[in-house]
Amino acid sequence: VSTLQSTSSTSYVGLTTAQTVTLTTGTKVLVLIGCTSDNDYSDGIGARMSYAISGATTLASSDDFSVGEDKHYINNQFISMTRHSFQTVTAGSNTFTAQFRRVGGAGSARFSARYLTVIDLGS
Repeated sequence: VSTLQSTSSTSYVGLTTAQTVTLTTGTKVLVLIGCTSDNDYSDGIGARMSYAISGATTLASSDDFSVGEDKHYINNQFISMTRHSFQTVTAGSNTFTAQFRRVGGAGSARFSARYLTVIDLGS
């Protein structure tokens, strides 16, 4: 999703343009996430992207498998971030949903060029 969208939430939330991937998986998956982030003030706001899993597996978004920056001091300077993580899931239909949050400061964290890719690795 290339559209620039933002959140002021310090808890993980979806953005207006939802990003989900639903597929039937074995018990192992590789999840790739990435985005470009910025903030709307230069007061130390950070930005994080993670994902939640629902369906056969329930897993809340977490900083443990997120990508992000904890402090960003230059306004309008975009930073590109990417991460991959292996997850053990319950075999069956699983939905992966991109989630975003602001870290510290006041204002909003902004996100663009967002992607979420899930690769089933079998059992």
